[in-house]
Amino acid sequence: MCPDIATIFEWGVQHKAQISNIGGVMANFAKAFVSHSSIDKPLVEQVVKAVSAARWEIDSHTFEEGNYSAGEITAALGRSDLFVLIASAHSMSSEWVKSELEIAQHLLYAGKLGGVVAFIVDGTQAEALPEWLRMRVFVRTSNPVRITNLIRSKLVELDTKRGVKPKPYVQRSKLQGEMERRIADLRLPIQAIYLSGVDGIGKRTVGTRTLEPLFPGRDVSGIDISVADGEGVLEAYRKMYFAWRRPTTAEARSVFDESAAMSRDELVEKTCELLRLIDEQRMFVWLRFDYDILDDDGNPQQDLAALLKGLTNKRPTLVICAKRLPRVAAQRRAENVGFFKVEGLTEEESARVWTFALEHLEFDDLEPQFLNFLRGEVSGHPAMIWTAAEYVASSGRAAVEANPRELMEALRGLSVSLVEGLALTSTAKKLLALFDEFNAIDPTDLLEICGGHDQEIAESVTRLVSLGLLESEGDHLRIASYFRRARFRKQFATETEEFVADARRRLVGITSSYQDEDEISFETIDVALINSIAMGKRVSDLFGERAVVGSHYLRVARSNYDRERYPDTVRFAMAALDKRHTLTNEAVVESLRLLGMASVRIGTEGAESLARAIEELNKIGTTQAARHVHFIQGFEHRWNGSYERAEAEFVEVLKFNARDVHALRELAQLLVGREEYQEAERYARDALERNPGNPFILDVLIQCLVERGKQNLPRLAADEELEDLFAQLQIADRREQSDFTNLRRAHYFAALKDFSEAMRWADAAVHRAPGKVGGYVMRAEIKLRVKTDTKLFHSVDVDIKHIQSIADESKGAKSHGALLAKLRVRYELAKGNVGAAVEQLNRAPWAHRQLRKKLAWEIGAEIVDKNLQDPDLVAFANQALAS
Repeated sequence: MCPDIATIFEWGVQHKAQISNIGGVMANFAKAFVSHSSIDKPLVEQVVKAVSAARWEIDSHTFEEGNYSAGEITAALGRSDLFVLIASAHSMSSEWVKSELEIAQHLLYAGKLGGVVAFIVDGTQAEALPEWLRMRVFVRTSNPVRITNLIRSKLVELDTKRGVKPKPYVQRSKLQGEMERRIADLRLPIQAIYLSGVDGIGKRTVGTRTLEPLFPGRDVSGIDISVADGEGVLEAYRKMYFAWRRPTTAEARSVFDESAAMSRDELVEKTCELLRLIDEQRMFVWLRFDYDILDDDGNPQQDLAALLKGLTNKRPTLVICAKRLPRVAAQRRAENVGFFKVEGLTEEESARVWTFALEHLEFDDLEPQFLNFLRGEVSGHPAMIWTAAEYVASSGRAAVEANPRELMEALRGLSVSLVEGLALTSTAKKLLALFDEFNAIDPTDLLEICGGHDQEIAESVTRLVSLGLLESEGDHLRIASYFRRARFRKQFATETEEFVADARRRLVGITSSYQDEDEISFETIDVALINSIAMGKRVSDLFGERAVVGSHYLRVARSNYDRERYPDTVRFAMAALDKRHTLTNEAVVESLRLLGMASVRIGTEGAESLARAIEELNKIGTTQAARHVHFIQGFEHRWNGSYERAEAEFVEVLKFNARDVHALRELAQLLVGREEYQEAERYARDALERNPGNPFILDVLIQCLVERGKQNLPRLAADEELEDLFAQLQIADRREQSDFTNLRRAHYFAALKDFSEAMRWADAAVHRAPGKVGGYVMRAEIKLRVKTDTKLFHSVDVDIKHIQSIADESKGAKSHGALLAKLRVRYELAKGNVGAAVEQLNRAPWAHRQLRKKLAWEIGAEIVDKNLQDPDLVAFANQALAS
């Protein structure tokens, strides 16, 4: 018997599962042909066992020399999608394996084989592999867990590619011509390209399409890494090194130790040296930055400025993708960089994308009138057009034509949350939640983290990639950059919370399966570190203490703040500051901001940490730090019921940045609290323009419009803008799991004097959120106007007691003080107890002086209307009405 054996793993042969995505059907799941020596059979059997446990369908055949013809092996390879070589001294000296390699090479070049991967399981040198195979993926490991997981992930990757057809590209001739002229200008050669534009606008696509014809023979796809807010040159260097060198676990520890000991200047120098080496290998490096690449004044962060200044490569090797362009003065200082802005598609380009997308998705009979309608709803943003086209194609023409308003609302929902109305399976939702938690995941680890059926994961990944919600970056998957801020997390919270918790527990065990000689990705280490920090486990046991940097703690602090876990936010923000030497200046400011905001929310327990945040931000002295100081102080004043001081602080924030959405929203809410609706509306509209779909802003704006509309009820009932805002609020509520719609509908019907309908909506608000004051406030205000129902009217006191109880339990008694006083004053007035109303007014600790004046005027007017003769009441009325 010859020692050379090949084994076929056929995954999903019997199920012939289909993918329920638009635009194509996946007939069979991918199959792997695994070639190895019988001497390595014990290792291969472990892999086969693990593959079977992953619920793959296995059709196991052995091909022994002399028993099967080359034609039969060729046929078996022809049925396969992935060629896997278990490379060892035994297999590489075999003529039989060499024959299999030749057949695999022929099929690969003919486009009949999806991919190849080799595992070097002993001391065999990489040079022993055929050159064509070395150019692709080879991994040095004898770890059966790593081999199994990599084969599984490669098969899922092939299924994902097979389930998604390449999308047509719409040329942007003007921008590409501008880039070509700048790159070709030898009088002022550039070493880097800077592309700005909103997420999903096509920066990477435009850059790739421009560079490919200009640099034939160079790997334009190259190395692709993301640098998140709070990260700097240390993290960028580590990510780039891992993507370039693919270190083993042992080598990774050395990289962490060496880089942690470097100064900022040394890290810049090392990164520039690495870029030069990559340039020599004719590759590009794509760096994706988030918002904090620039400060409030439009200047690049110090790490980036130093990196651009220190570049030594002769060609534009580095391509930066970011949301904003630096200010003009900063661009002029960086003469070695070409700056370009990728703007939204024109109307004509948008129409072409809609046309190509619907044709690509096999949507029949696209008429010009219907195309114009679609373009009017979603245009300018290519990624959003494709996602909306998926929805249109899945709905079908008949449904779209039968109810165009429903389509319009669905498209509006997509434009806000990007998942509203999409047919996502439970597994797809779980994957979105998982990527939202960890951002980027190595596909090799994904299947083990998720558990369950590989086939289900493959289907869901295919669907999410097709929709543009997941994307590839280098050798890992990540949540699409434009989707990360879609605020969908709460939409899936109840379905995915247990799954994410289980994934966290499984993740703890994954890193323990890596041996020192196993290659390991940066994403695997990064996710493991973040997970260990969040779970309170010792991180030094994984890859050494120097692997951990302040940005890890900052990311966990930010995640806890988003999830309203404020004591944990304080703890992790302080841990980030303990590693201040690893943080960028911008990350230090963000850590202090989170520390301050969370400290306010935990009351007196956060007094010391709040003082520290304010003191250290003041010492930093930048525009951004000063803006945060005013906002935190304003938030603290509002939290403690000092509304006028809060308003003054938020006004100061706008002096630094007139577009600050949070300050605009806070000012609008404060003005609503004192019933100055016209001014509140102005701030709310400004805020909504900058943050469309935010339920808190929509709630404030609708309050303003309803209150101002009371003067003309017929116009209020027919207000189309108001109905449009209600539709947006309903979408936002579903996304955020908030309940503003019930409150605002109750408010709206009460304004129209339809009190029975108003009470129905108010009761729904109380039932859905019994621990929040909004529903009780609205219900009490409605009851104050329904004096004909004595029992209902006198139950106002019950609602007031509920509000007081919630305020006491949430440590928010001060912030609700004016609200409670207003209700008590008006309740006593409605009962005819004018003297009691005066007592309530005088008893309350008033922070809203304007609101107090308004209530005093209402009491004074009541005294005059009833012609009350009590001297004290008359004196009160005279003073109130005179002011």
